[in-house]
Amino acid sequence: MAEILIWTSGWMYKHWDKKFYPPEVKNEHKLEFISNHYKTLEVNTSFYHFVKSDTFKKWHDESAPWFTFSVKASRYYTHIKRLKIDEELLNSMNLFFVSLKSLGDKLWAILFQLPESFPERLERLDIFLSSLQEILIKQDIKPDIAFEFRHQSWFKDETYDILKKYNIALVIANSSRYPYEVKTTADFSYMRFHWPENMFLWKYSESELQHWKDEIDKFSAGLKRIYIYFNNDLDANAVENSDYLIWLFKSDN
Repeated sequence: MAEILIWTSGWMYKHWDKKFYPPEVKNEHKLEFISNHYKTLEVNTSFYHFVKSDTFKKWHDESAPWFTFSVKASRYYTHIKRLKIDEELLNSMNLFFVSLKSLGDKLWAILFQLPESFPERLERLDIFLSSLQEILIKQDIKPDIAFEFRHQSWFKDETYDILKKYNIALVIANSSRYPYEVKTTADFSYMRFHWPENMFLWKYSESELQHWKDEIDKFSAGLKRIYIYFNNDLDANAVENSDYLIWLFKSDN
């Protein structure tokens, strides 16, 4: 049976104070608090800013031994360079992975999120993934890699064949705004819950989460693990939704 890893995208939200974090838990102890209650989180800040090696090392040391990280790759690769390989991109990616190594065995996955304005470029994707594979071998790290597409043109068999060639997961990214498909292209799966069909509610209902739990049960056979992250951070809805989905899976056992 696949290992199920569930929590949220990001954790340093001011509006989570008191709503999720007890008053006595200060900023410098929030990660420790999380890791004593959950198994994983998705790092979002790395999408916007370069995270230094010392910071990753600090997170490694502050979190519980069993805790794992999924890290969102810089938008420089996906939104600015748009996966186009050149010397600048390769240098930046090498620095990124050198820094990431400070997470040690707690680094489990890396997420690449493409913008909705970026239509299908199959050859460019193939070249990028080939270069990425070479960097990972050079840096001697073996994280799971996932790709989130937001333009409809990517969702076709030719894309899936390229992802399968490199054992890259197609992100199942549920939202009422972007296209997605429930499909596996690797020996693991990666899911992101942005907001429900009624995006103004910002919270998934229990029936919606039961539906997704049933869907996951259908495609989980043969997978080593499934990463599931909630991104509907308003009012700590992501925490509430992740807690309920965790409970649904535990109730099976």
